[in-house]
Parts: sequence; structure tokens; C-alpha cells
Amino acid sequence: MKKIIIISIFLCLMFLVSCSKSTSSITTTNSNRTTENSFKEFTITIFSDVHYGTHNYNNFTCTEGLTKLGKIINETPKSKFYINLGDFIDNMNKSFTLLDEAISYLDTQDIAIFNNNYSSIEENKRIMYYTIGNHETNTIDKSSMSKYIPYIDGVGQVFYFKYEGVLFVAIDANYSYDTISDKMEDMYCTKFSMPQEEFDWFKDVIDKNLNDKVNELVILSHIPVKDIDQKVIWPYIDYVTENYPDHHITMFDGHIHTRQYNNETNDDNESTFTEYTLPAVTTTENYEYYNVTFKNGQVSNVEMVLNNAPLE
Repeated sequence: MKKIIIISIFLCLMFLVSCSKSTSSITTTNSNRTTENSFKEFTITIFSDVHYGTHNYNNFTCTEGLTKLGKIINETPKSKFYINLGDFIDNMNKSFTLLDEAISYLDTQDIAIFNNNYSSIEENKRIMYYTIGNHETNTIDKSSMSKYIPYIDGVGQVFYFKYEGVLFVAIDANYSYDTISDKMEDMYCTKFSMPQEEFDWFKDVIDKNLNDKVNELVILSHIPVKDIDQKVIWPYIDYVTENYPDHHITMFDGHIHTRQYNNETNDDNESTFTEYTLPAVTTTENYEYYNVTFKNGQVSNVEMVLNNAPLE
């Protein structure tokens, strides 16, 4: 399969003017796939790298992390659910204190975390799906975070769910590039990887769920493609494009605090894989997030929102 990667930073698309909020949108035409199924239109909100913490450094406003998150939640009352792409906390004391505070704050906003106790979530609360980030795994053992993020021993903090014709799959790339270890002391590295056991899990999820009742696969990861060991990430993408060519793949990730867009096409110049890398919520006094709309089980519009209003 011919791979064409186009990477562009969307700074030129954002209207950075002296107003409280600016947006730009990408209307997508991922495929011409049609089915007999009728799926409802819905919108979700995605954000990354809140870095809630007790101190600020460089251009990180960590102490304002939850305040910014509250603004995002208040500005998106019609979002069906939220996706948190990791680095929710900036944890320097290697304890659960900050994470517990962040999760408790969500409860005050009537937001519930999707976890192993999902069936007990109150009906009046919207769901937040939380993927693991390196700032969590650098400081807290993965298995001990299972009360907040689903965990499979030997595989990682991974999960999947289906909604209105879309299969969402969260992968965990927080493994040492050199040793494929996820121990806290091994996690400071510039590239990340994944064990074979996680790839096997991924293939099993795809084979059992990517069928004629699903129009699109959405992969969620904290670490973007450019920072994952290339020998292990491309087999994930290739497995789907080669075995399920009628299904488009969209990936949302964060980590690098820079807005980027990648698109891969096949030999017929049809888009097969699209990647959106989100900027950090915590960087500078502003905060950014994406509102993603799905129609007929496919991504139809990605709205990038920048709010530069003063925090109160």
C-alpha cells in the first residue's frame, strides 16, 4: 500500500484575533461507504494535556488546569460525551492526590469517568473516556489506576466501545522504547512502544467489532504516531486498511502540545487514515479543544476551538 503522509500545523487556520473565542473547522469526506443502517448525528468534545498540578513552569499553567476544563465543559452542553487524551495531571509527588482531586472535580460537573464500574454510572451524568498519558504512567503504577481507566494485565490501559456506527478503540503506547517495559522508572524516553500482547488484543477487538454495523474506526491514543515506535504502530493501521478496506480510520492523540494533521491515502488517492494531534489545554493562558461531529457513523466535521478569554 502506498503511504502518503501530509503533516501541517494548523496555526494558519486559526483566527487568532482579539476576541474571546475563535474557531476553525475541517469538513471531512472520509469515504463513500454506505450501509443500510441509519445512525444518528452526534457531537463529542475531545481535549488533551490538562496537566493539572500544584505549580507552573515554562508556559504550563498547571494550577489553572481544572478551571480551564470547567470552561470547556460549560461551553459544550450539547456534547454527547468527552474524550480525555491523557496527561490529565502533572504529578511530581508520585501519589494519587492530584488524580483523585481531578476526578472529584469531574463529579461536581456531572461528568462520570468510564471505568471498570461503568454499569453503575448515574444516568443523568455524561461520560468522559480517559486514555492514559505518560505523565500518569511516569508517576503512578498502571494497574493501580484501574479504578479510573480500564486495565488488562499484560496488555495495558486499553478499552473500546461502540456508539452510533463508530467503533472507538483506546490504545496504550506508554511503554519504554528500549525495553517494552511500563514500569515507572523506565518511562522517561523520547519514543514509546507497545507489546505484542496489545497488538493481539487490538486485532481481536477489530475482528469481532468492525463489521457492516460500523462505518468508521476511531483510535484514541495519548502518544501520536510520530512518537510511537514505527515498527509497532504501522501494523495497527495496516491491519485495518488491508483487512477492512471499506472502513476509514481516524486517530486522535496529544502529547506533543502542538496542533497537527496527518492524512494517508491509498493508490487511488482515497483517504484511508487521518490523524488529528491536539494541542495542550494547559499551555499558555488560553485553552483549546476539538468538537467532533459524526454523521451516518463517520467523522463529518472537526471544529477546533481556541478560547483566549481571561480566566475568572
